[in-house]
Amino acid sequence: MRLRLESVTRLAAILLVVPCSFMIARFLSADDSPKPLAVAKTREALILAFRTNLEYCRDWLGAKDYKSLSQGVPALTILSEAIGRHTPDAGSERTGALRAAINQLAASAKAEDANRAQRAIEALPAAIDALAMASAAEAPTAAKKTSAGFTPLMHLIDGTFTDAKTALATGDAANAKTYAAVLAELGQVLAMDRAGQQWHEQSSDLVSAALELAKSQTDDPKLLREQFHHLYVNCEACHQRR
Repeated sequence: MRLRLESVTRLAAILLVVPCSFMIARFLSADDSPKPLAVAKTREALILAFRTNLEYCRDWLGAKDYKSLSQGVPALTILSEAIGRHTPDAGSERTGALRAAINQLAASAKAEDANRAQRAIEALPAAIDALAMASAAEAPTAAKKTSAGFTPLMHLIDGTFTDAKTALATGDAANAKTYAAVLAELGQVLAMDRAGQQWHEQSSDLVSAALELAKSQTDDPKLLREQFHHLYVNCEACHQRR
């Protein structure tokens, strides 16, 4: 199972050694959001991550692993909220339809209703496809605390690191850098979860470092693997020194 409690515990602080150059004020308004990547490209990255996590849900349902399914569905909620942040009001109906389908899947997983869950799973690809066809916003709205909760957010951050590692294992540098863009978005959501300058600076470090990976000029899987590994190990090492 991809959701590893020990990884979530290690990641909870998101302590990185990368120097912090962003402060929490950069997360408080849409105008001040980090913009090294175009909004459309960022949304594409989030949609890819949504599809990836939807496939995990499909696999868990196929195995009748309702516990993993229930733990995995909140990742879809977090990603749908992030996608909505990059979608203009004109796409709100499509965003609402996506979230309604996610809620159906969550309810059916909790009830361990295989037929209902299957119908929800089958509805989600069309819902995300429809949202993907909507135009991207000119600028994202301000990041907010996710409605899914802190622990699912940490599971998703950890899982996204794993997805990047898997992409690199197959030589897919482009997708690995796409997952780095997702990590940068999740870092902004993380910053909103708690108050305090230290927390915001640590979250900001994640955003800054992930954006650097997303913008990396190299497509060498070995070099990118080292960069992702350095990012992850530094996170663990700093947390252990606490």
